Parts: sequence; C-alpha cells; structure tokens
Amino acid sequence: QVDIDDKFEYSAERWVRIDDSKDQFYVFPTVTSGMVSVLSNEKAIVDVYNLHGVRLLRKEINNSEQLDLSNYPSGIYLLRNKDGRSYKIIKR
Repeated sequence: QVDIDDKFEYSAERWVRIDDSKDQFYVFPTVTSGMVSVLSNEKAIVDVYNLHGVRLLRKEINNSEQLDLSNYPSGIYLLRNKDGRSYKIIKR
C-alpha cells in the first residue's frame, strides 16, 4: 500500500498462534510404517478411511492412543475426527 505522500514501507512479518485449549487434537507421525499416535484433550472417536471412502477402522480415543496401520497396504489414508477434520496419513 502506498501512503498519500507516495511513500511506502514494509513491516516485519508477525506470526500469531491461536491456542484453543478446549479443542486440542494431534496426529503424528503423518508418514509411518505402522503406528500413528493420536492425542486429544477430550474423548473422541476417530475413523480411518482409504481413498475409496471405505472406513477401515474406528477407535475411541481417551487422551492418547495409538492406531496400528501395519496390517494395511502402503498408500494414503484419511483419519477423521468427530469434528469432521481430516488428517492425511501416508503408510509406507
């Protein structure tokens, strides 16, 4: 943006992190050969889908759980939580 006097100045980049402590949900690692950890600060149900939309796994999460994907073939899977957010997992 240019000021009225035809001068401009760049400002430093600022990063903002908004932390809603009521809604914490983490999935890691997103590239795995088998185990995926899921952390949640409240009880949650997660579903794992293949790319055809077929639900392969449903599990209730109480704070911290591990999902075992070692029996599934290599590929891309989607983990969906109760809020409808999806997380891509790559299984090697």
